[in-house]
Amino acid sequence: MFVLSVKCGRRDIPLPEDKSWISDENFRTIVRSTFPSSVCCNVFLSDSMGDSKALFSQFRSIYPYEYLLKRSTYECDGYFLLGSSDNEIVEPVEKYEETRHENNINFRGRELQVCSIYRPPMTYLNHTIVETIDGEQAEVFVMDNATDWNGIETRLFLIMAEKLNFTWTIRKPEGGYTYGRRVNETLWKGGMIQMLREKKVYPGFRNFPITLIDLIGCLLSSSVPKIRVTNKLQTLLWQTAGWLIIAAYYSSLAARLSSSDYERRIDTVEQFLAANLSWGNMGQVPPFRDYFDLTNPYASQLPNKYCYIKNSAQLRRLIMDGNYAILGKIVGVRFFLDDYVSNDDLKNYRLMKQSVGNFYIMLCLKETGITIWHLRDVIRSRASYNLHEVLVEHDGYDGSVQVLGLTPLGAGFSLLLVGTSIATLVFYLELKRAAGSSSVRQFLREIDGKRGENE
Repeated sequence: MFVLSVKCGRRDIPLPEDKSWISDENFRTIVRSTFPSSVCCNVFLSDSMGDSKALFSQFRSIYPYEYLLKRSTYECDGYFLLGSSDNEIVEPVEKYEETRHENNINFRGRELQVCSIYRPPMTYLNHTIVETIDGEQAEVFVMDNATDWNGIETRLFLIMAEKLNFTWTIRKPEGGYTYGRRVNETLWKGGMIQMLREKKVYPGFRNFPITLIDLIGCLLSSSVPKIRVTNKLQTLLWQTAGWLIIAAYYSSLAARLSSSDYERRIDTVEQFLAANLSWGNMGQVPPFRDYFDLTNPYASQLPNKYCYIKNSAQLRRLIMDGNYAILGKIVGVRFFLDDYVSNDDLKNYRLMKQSVGNFYIMLCLKETGITIWHLRDVIRSRASYNLHEVLVEHDGYDGSVQVLGLTPLGAGFSLLLVGTSIATLVFYLELKRAAGSSSVRQFLREIDGKRGENE
């Protein structure tokens, strides 16, 4: 925003009313220096023009672009305030509703230019169309179905758009780069950084009061006492069912790991190189010196194994051929892929225990209550069974395979069922003895009613 405030003093500069006290050349220099990139100007005049008529006429003849009189829009980023004194400028401006300061942030439906990429689980934007923005062709993300709206940052962004009252256009980074490539250590080519420098997308910011309100909210929510839940029979039954499900899962996992098609794990970079695996990704080629420790004798060989992926068909072909590693990241305790891979193609993959790179993040996402809720909801709707299972398959391989037979597992389940049956029978007999002549259900209802009265 550019603001030019001019004070006219006729007592000090005696001139005719139809002539300005400043020359056209000097006034043109002031306008050029004050509005270097403005192509539209909002003009506010005092109620009594008086001596300012000549100066306003001079501005009209010198300013080369359009101007709006006594109203303000977001498209015009220049402001020209004209009056014989400061009070004559400030008081009329405060009367215009569009210039008043509001405690609540309201963008009044303004369209914001935003840049994003496909980065699960934060965003799942994957479909683009070509639109004309400011006379230039640009790739814009579109949401074809409900799954495209998934993503932690996407959902938080939609909530912000609703609360702050703005519309948006999500653009894809230009030039085939994600963040951009630095040329000669001075210029940035392509990516988000060049779009920010050229003002094709808007930078985000927040003020101190919003941060303070969020902090107070977190402190208040942390001091709220937990809700006391009574131990009802239904809760005990659900806990028993969950116990059985967990026992069955771990038993099936142990049987699967002990099967004859077991393969030796690849958990270190040294094992990765020994297996002669290749890796790659779609989009911008990663800066290897920032990702890997090139002083390490094993990590320095990883750039030689890189394979640039042009499209999804090439990625699937490499996966089907074998000896290919898929790049991804760990968010919380779950693994997310950088590029889209179907669930069927992930069946024979396992996760390396050792991380292969160091990554730098520009935005720190605080795990407040709303963020955790969106994280769990996105994982529930998008993460497949394979992604949940892959992290628990760590084991210590000592060169031999220990086969587990079905007899020990069957005996264990039989003992579990017998113990559960005996415990259930004893619990029922105790309730029956305490209930006396009344039914067990009526007795449990009376106990629940007494607990409600005591609370």
